[in-house]
This record gives sequence, structure tokens and C-alpha cells, in this order.
Amino acid sequence: MPDIRGPLRELKSTIAREAGEKASEAIMKGSQSLRDPSPKEEVAQWVKAAMERMDGLLDQETRGRIMGGCGRNCADHSHAGPVAGALKRRSRYETLEEFLDAEERSPPRGMLVERDGAAVIFGYTPAAYGVRCYCGLVQGLPQGEVMSGTYCGCSVGFVERYWEQVLGRQVKVELLESAVTGSNVCRFRVT
Repeated sequence: MPDIRGPLRELKSTIAREAGEKASEAIMKGSQSLRDPSPKEEVAQWVKAAMERMDGLLDQETRGRIMGGCGRNCADHSHAGPVAGALKRRSRYETLEEFLDAEERSPPRGMLVERDGAAVIFGYTPAAYGVRCYCGLVQGLPQGEVMSGTYCGCSVGFVERYWEQVLGRQVKVELLESAVTGSNVCRFRVT
């Protein structure tokens, strides 16, 4: 089981920064009982309940800032490998078009890249690596059980940082579908 304390501390501080201490305490209720290692199923159920509490307490924009911030932090620090890999692949091509052609033709294992006009449809299939979600906090979510798409705001932030690094400019990312909300793939529209 990966470290859960770091991501939980990040979530708690991001909630406090964006929505205040009172909201942070309410949403993070029970997190202190989770330990490294806690059973993956227990962690996933706690996260699912925390997202339900967040949905009930905060508006969609605030939830997006919180979870997006967590995802950007993850891309910058604890899971920077995919971004570094994409930057390395990008450096092999003179133009963005050549890079996108190559990514579309032969994407990294478990990923997909498709162009849709000026947008890029980017996705990944966690099941290609034998997990429900790449995030260790929700890998224990049982197959067939779904949770709030609020959690996937973290992936939106991660994908945003990924493509901003690759493209060298700001992007907008929209979640199209996700593995923890019932799909078998996580897909995003990047513009």
C-alpha cells in the first residue's frame, strides 16, 4: 500500500486553504484513524465518504479547485514520472504535430491520445496495470462500486499539469468519463 498520510495531509490543507478549517475538519472526519498500512478497501471507503461529505458541503467550483490542486501537486511532486516521460518523448520531435502523431499511433501502455479538431482526447486505462484507479487512495474501491466524480477533479488537475508541461502553455481539461464513476477508462478533453 502506498503512503496515504502524505496525500491525506495535502487534501486536508488544500480544503482548509480553499474552504476553511471548519469545512476541512468536517470533510476529513475519521482520517486520523487511517494508518500506513491500512487495508486498501478501508482507505477507499473513507475517501468515498469524504467525497460525499465534500459534495454536501461545498459548491462545484470549490470542489474543483480543491481536487485540481491536489492533482497538480501530485504531478509536480509525488508522481512526476508520467510528466517527465511525456516531456522526454516530446523532446524527440521538432513539432507538436509530429509528437501528437506519434502519441496517437503508439501511445504509452494503458494510454490513449486522439485528436478532435483543436482538442486532444487524452485517456488512460488503469486496468492495464491491474488497478481500479492509479491513485493508491482509491485502488481498493470494489469493482462495480462507484464514487463521486468529485474525486476525479484530482485527475483533471494532474492531466492539466501534464499537458501544460508538454505544450508549454495553459490548457483547459474536461473530464469525459472515469473508472471510479463507472467506466473502464478515464478520458479527458484537453483544449
